[in-house]
Amino acid sequence: MTLTLDVIRTTAFDLARSWSDLNPEERRRRAVLAVRDQDAETLWTLTEAYLTLHGSSRTGTSPRTLKAYRWAVNRYLTYAGTQAVNLLRASSSDGVRFVRSVEAEGLSPSSTRVQLAGVRLFYSALRWAEATQAAPFNDVKPVREKTAAWDKRSPYTYEEVQSLLEHADERMQALLITA
Repeated sequence: MTLTLDVIRTTAFDLARSWSDLNPEERRRRAVLAVRDQDAETLWTLTEAYLTLHGSSRTGTSPRTLKAYRWAVNRYLTYAGTQAVNLLRASSSDGVRFVRSVEAEGLSPSSTRVQLAGVRLFYSALRWAEATQAAPFNDVKPVREKTAAWDKRSPYTYEEVQSLLEHADERMQALLITA
């Protein structure tokens, strides 16, 4: 009986190394198998590794962003399974249909953009693994936000303003009144 030691991987970079340390052929093989088996967990680890190594935030990606992207990838994998989308040969039509289905479900434009960012990342990871050359989301544009950002913010109520004024010094009161 032969025993082997395995390195404990705890940081985002350590987890990413489990993919980046593979030779390109093995990385491709594992990615293709994960797609074939619809192994969402393995596909997520590939996506997360790519984000950690090549994303703009690298190892500093927030847990909230990771959670949102994972939600997007899982949602897309479910959609692809029900719509018989070949993940490795997905077309721009498949990308458009997915985004329109997300919009039709009533997600806000900002949530739709998060979904789009997550699935674009997923395909970047698949291309990094050389499992595909497909880029079905490159030209997809979600519906624009119709409400201006400043209109979505609710102003302070009269009572809140009065409370602020009561607790502010004269200079701050002048600022609050003019703002």
